[in-house]
Amino acid sequence: MTIKHERERLSALMEIYRQSVYEARTSGGNVALRIGKKSPALERLCRSHGMRSALYITAWNPGGLPRVRAANVRINCELERDLQRLSEHVWYGAGRSRDGSWEEESFLALGISLRDSRRLGRKYRQVAIVWAGRTGVPRIVKTM
Repeated sequence: MTIKHERERLSALMEIYRQSVYEARTSGGNVALRIGKKSPALERLCRSHGMRSALYITAWNPGGLPRVRAANVRINCELERDLQRLSEHVWYGAGRSRDGSWEEESFLALGISLRDSRRLGRKYRQVAIVWAGRTGVPRIVKTM
């Protein structure tokens, strides 16, 4: 693949990520995140646990390239262990395209710094992660 084609592929992926919905089943109920839009549910969840940041991440399909389900499940289990070492507040979720054609099992974790979140994204070869800080507005953060 040429550099130009790789840039185009990554640009298209970023647009898909911006348009996706990121959901998690938490102790405070379901949380749905949309990039650039304040989430009252996330704000309440963070406040109830005394946290000021949230990370939404998956280990599925490293580099944005499809893998078989078994490989994705295995590596996502490794990510879950890493998240649990960094946060007491980790929940299962799924990131979905708005048209429902794409879905990846994911996690929502509270209280993980942006630095550590980026590090996890790079470790699991993710193109980007979703992170929200004090504003409570989820944003895409490139990791590659």
